[in-house]
Amino acid sequence: MKKAFFILGVSITWLTALSLKEDRARRLIEMVKLWRLQEELSLEEEEAVILFKLVKEKDSLRIELIKKKRALFKEIKQLLDKKSPSKKIKEKIKEVREKEKYYREKMDEIEDKIEKTLPPEKYARYLLFNERFEREVREIIKTIKEKRRKR
Repeated sequence: MKKAFFILGVSITWLTALSLKEDRARRLIEMVKLWRLQEELSLEEEEAVILFKLVKEKDSLRIELIKKKRALFKEIKQLLDKKSPSKKIKEKIKEVREKEKYYREKMDEIEDKIEKTLPPEKYARYLLFNERFEREVREIIKTIKEKRRKR
């Protein structure tokens, strides 16, 4: 019963977050994520302080990568629309791949720090939590998009 109320509360929070402006929604999702991490991992205070800092840093990198890729894909689309030379298109593709590699390496470094911060059992629960949390977010976003299309 407690879990059902928890899921309902989180769902309402997501629905609220997604109706807000993107930045505010992102902050609300971040708060829910950190709160649920604390609850599900039973973090010690020191672990929580370090983990929350690292999680925020990793999420910021992920968001930054998404924004950079969007901009680069827009440039690639413009190059394609203009029927630009293949060389220019290849340069942009290379730039996308380099950005992905750079950010992936940075996020891997943060993930290594997280693994060193937590005992193996908590780190394993953290990995499972992340997978489940991301899936829940995608499902909620999908549901909201479907409801918007029906209007």
